[in-house]
Amino acid sequence: MNPYAFVLTCEMAIGSVILAVPIGCAVAFAMHAAGRDSRSSRFVWLMLLAACALPLYLHAAGWEAAAGKFGLFRWTRVGAVGGPLAGLTAAIWVHGLSGAAWVAIATDLGLSRLPRGLIDLARLDAPSPWAWLRILAPSIRPWIALGAWWVATLAATEMTVVDLYGVRTLADEFYLLYASQPNSWAILRTLLPAIVLGIGLALALRRVAGGIAAAGWDQVDSRPSPLTFGCAPSGSSARRSARRWLAAVLAIAGVTLILALPLISLVAAAGQAVTVRSLSPGASQLQRTWRAEEALRTIFDAWFSFAPEYRWSAVLAGASGLLATGLAAWLVLIRGQKRHPVRSPEKASTGPTVYPTLTDLVVFVGVLIPGPLIALAVVWLFRRDLPGLDLLYRQTLVPTLIALLPRSLAAAYVTLRVAALRLDPAVSDLARIDFDSRWHRLWLVDSSRLAMPLLAAVAVAALAALGDVPATLSVLPAGVSTVGTRLFELLHSGARRQEAGLALGLITIFLILATFLALGRRFLHRRTHGTTSGRLN
Repeated sequence: MNPYAFVLTCEMAIGSVILAVPIGCAVAFAMHAAGRDSRSSRFVWLMLLAACALPLYLHAAGWEAAAGKFGLFRWTRVGAVGGPLAGLTAAIWVHGLSGAAWVAIATDLGLSRLPRGLIDLARLDAPSPWAWLRILAPSIRPWIALGAWWVATLAATEMTVVDLYGVRTLADEFYLLYASQPNSWAILRTLLPAIVLGIGLALALRRVAGGIAAAGWDQVDSRPSPLTFGCAPSGSSARRSARRWLAAVLAIAGVTLILALPLISLVAAAGQAVTVRSLSPGASQLQRTWRAEEALRTIFDAWFSFAPEYRWSAVLAGASGLLATGLAAWLVLIRGQKRHPVRSPEKASTGPTVYPTLTDLVVFVGVLIPGPLIALAVVWLFRRDLPGLDLLYRQTLVPTLIALLPRSLAAAYVTLRVAALRLDPAVSDLARIDFDSRWHRLWLVDSSRLAMPLLAAVAVAALAALGDVPATLSVLPAGVSTVGTRLFELLHSGARRQEAGLALGLITIFLILATFLALGRRFLHRRTHGTTSGRLN
């Protein structure tokens, strides 16, 4: 095994955190300085959610279209030796900018849970921006650490981006050299960064959960301050407005770097037309132009050319989403109800405890295992000498669904766990008194309150399955190819038009699904509100 693989893994994790934390914190602080309920902050929040939802291989495709081989900036590893987007620098850049969205969301959640009085006192004690750095940033240190550790965990355990740029981290080296013939030392070395980072991530989660539990679920006044923080309490309204506008511009600039620039580069690569222009006899020049109809044609061609990949991806994503949500619903809604006794009215207002449980730990450990190791375990399981296993392994999607389960289950479980914690505890306690059967409580009381979280859990789990390429590369049956695996191959081959069309086609499908999810949320909200109003009347 390469002795420098561990060093490269540490460099990847540290470099990604160094890049992600300043950008993510700056975006989150700018959102709050501009006013968390403003249109610009809501737009930035949606962009950050989109950046977290898009798989890493789509981020890599966007930056390759921007600054990779034949990219928008024409930096190539072949024609421009020493270009900025190459090797370890490129891998850190992609992981750091995609991870900045996670840090920004974690920081924003921490800021939103600070008491309004603390924000006002910080504004009075220190001028902006020192109050952010000296008073409020230490108050949300566990939230920032949570985002930073998650970025480091992804950088140390993912192999999609590092394999593209030839950075042989432990996960990538295991996939290339030891997935077919593993040994105990190779498995232990591959798990070592995940174990170390997992301990830090667990401590950060415990600090965050402990802070929420100590403050009480409804005891924190998270309403925005009437005076936007970052503006001096005294001064003209024009100066305060100018500062809010500046903060909004900074937040939008941050998400432009995180998400908009790679997406624009994909659109530019999809609509790029290259023509040969004759200058003189024996001399010619390549002329590049961009056409909107060419970009649309590239996307439509990708839908038809890669129709089997889209179809198999939809089947795997849908099946994984339903399977993971079903298991998560049993863990959270059925099994979890056994641990919550009926509380007194005085304790009901504090909400449920949010300290981690054994189930949380098991789900958490599943996320930390690198994808190649999960695939290896699935292959080992289905190659046992038992009747029917070989048939399942070669001709069904069962091994692939099992390989996708750790991360898709974690995504659905976290979604439902948070949704269950945000339910009104008084209603839950009354339901336990009125209904002895937890199935009756689930069907008559919790079904209307958890309809949207269940739908969101299916969508989030499906997105996690779409993005988990390393776990599926070794367990897909013959003749089955997904969008992720095909795009992974195209990124290595340098087929930029096909790559851009395939990526944009998948992003278009994401937008359609997000639209249906928003419409479903509105429909369920109206239905629930109308049903509740009818019962009251």
